[in-house]
Amino acid sequence: MKALFAFLLFLVALWAMPVVLSGFMFYSIFRVAYAVDQYLAAVNRRARERQRQLRLFLDGHDGVFTYKVD
Repeated sequence: MKALFAFLLFLVALWAMPVVLSGFMFYSIFRVAYAVDQYLAAVNRRARERQRQLRLFLDGHDGVFTYKVD
């Protein structure tokens, strides 16, 4: 009886192993995807801030840039 129970437990573990491993795989893939998404969002925020600062800088000019040469 013990051997039958151990064998059934082994079969259940064998059946559950791909489910558990694929769960870990999907979890790690989604973690990487989330990290990439956060990185791209930060890059986008920085680019929008640079664009805003450039727009503020250009608003103070008439479009003609002169440089003083020593």
